[in-house]
Amino acid sequence: MLGFWRTFGELLPLGIAGVCVLAGTLVAWGRVGKVGQRRLTVLFLAIWGLSLAAVTLWPSGGWLDANNNWQTRGINLTPLSEIGDALTNSVTWHVPVEQIGGNLLLFAPLGIAIVMVAGQGVPRWTGFVVGFGVGLTVEVMQWLLNVGRVSSVDDVLLAALGAGLGLLLALPLFRRVTVAGSAASEREDVTLQPDLPGPGRTALLGPTRADRPTEG
Repeated sequence: MLGFWRTFGELLPLGIAGVCVLAGTLVAWGRVGKVGQRRLTVLFLAIWGLSLAAVTLWPSGGWLDANNNWQTRGINLTPLSEIGDALTNSVTWHVPVEQIGGNLLLFAPLGIAIVMVAGQGVPRWTGFVVGFGVGLTVEVMQWLLNVGRVSSVDDVLLAALGAGLGLLLALPLFRRVTVAGSAASEREDVTLQPDLPGPGRTALLGPTRADRPTEG
């Protein structure tokens, strides 16, 4: 457990906060109206956007290259090279988990936000396309701002995959939350419906057997 904390201690607070925000969003989504859902969407995007900027654009200071020269930015345009290196040449198992899994988890909320904005009828491929575009923007910003990081095509691919998986996960979750919220609203309407006596009740429910004229 101590080794796990040393490995992922920096990521755990962010992960726990993300789970709490997602859980709160799902709980509130089916209980609020359209205006409340728009406010939740703006809040969710703001929290995720700030977290993304803090993780990807915060200056890291740079690194020493093979020639012992200090570098403050780099670029890698070979697809799957960093992913393959992390999977095959890492000294410990937590390196690929942190690098690959961390990127997927970082962009999964983007797919969830797409469902919140576009609704449950959004095409399933949308998350992959939007994730690719946002991931590419982040890598370009890292290069232009010279924040001491390597701009990599693999990070763009992982961003697309993370957002796509996030959208696929969000669709059934929000569908269930919406159905549950609608059912709860219907039960609440039935409970709050006034039980009017006399003519008022007749107008709402129609004539009862005692109100109907007898034949013969």
